Amino acid sequence: MTFQAARSAMRSGYAREWRLPLERCTVSCRVFGSSCHRPSAIDLGIAVDLDDEGVLAPVLRDAHTKPLAAIAQEIHQMAGRARQRSLSPDEISGGTFTLSNNGSAGSVLTMPIINQPQVGIISTDAVVRKPVVVTGRHGDEAIAIHPIGNLSMSWDHRAFDGAYAAGFSRRVKEILETKDWSTEL
Repeated sequence: MTFQAARSAMRSGYAREWRLPLERCTVSCRVFGSSCHRPSAIDLGIAVDLDDEGVLAPVLRDAHTKPLAAIAQEIHQMAGRARQRSLSPDEISGGTFTLSNNGSAGSVLTMPIINQPQVGIISTDAVVRKPVVVTGRHGDEAIAIHPIGNLSMSWDHRAFDGAYAAGFSRRVKEILETKDWSTEL
């Protein structure tokens, strides 16, 4: 995968691929008082920077049912409406998990803040070229330059613990690293 393809996949295409890990776990839920509610739909909040005026997270409804191109188009449209301050209250409420892309501002490691009553948020940071150790076919090691990006996740411990969150993050990482993005870009 080229550097540009990796960057594009991380920035605009990752929302649909959250479907698998989100469908099989409890990170896509909301806490109300002492109870945790897990809706059947995956409604992703997409964090949109409003420059010096804060952040809004319009909700991409039923993300698990949409193809990548539709998700990318809908995110683009929602972000535009958020920046124009033309979203309705219904469009910014009811999310079950939030995705943030602080990497678009160049950050390489952030700690996102949960959008309550959701119980989790994950941030993709900038994809940058870094030296990494790679293992060849015969077990030999070498240093190569690869596109690398960090995922940072915050979660509410009332809903699940760190081991569960780590498993979710590991599955997302696996999907991002192994999916053939060229078929979808």
